Amino acid sequence: MKKPENSGENWSDILENLTRMRDKLIEINEKSGHIANYIAMRREIAELGWSGILAKYHPDVNIGDPAAWPLFELYRYIKGTMDKH
Repeated sequence: MKKPENSGENWSDILENLTRMRDKLIEINEKSGHIANYIAMRREIAELGWSGILAKYHPDVNIGDPAAWPLFELYRYIKGTMDKH
């Protein structure tokens, strides 16, 4: 098999670049708080069970809350990911 023309590129440099990218993504996630929110929602689903989530967040229960449907959809998505694993 023929080697790529850039075969002189140092593997340690490639690994270092990938490590920097990973660290930057971790930093962005920590600043945004999305991972922490996701983990908290998974924990709440596990603690309350799906019936508890329905009772607390279903749009039919939270009629006056305009954000009820998107929030419930987010919980349903996270529950779906939990069911797959």
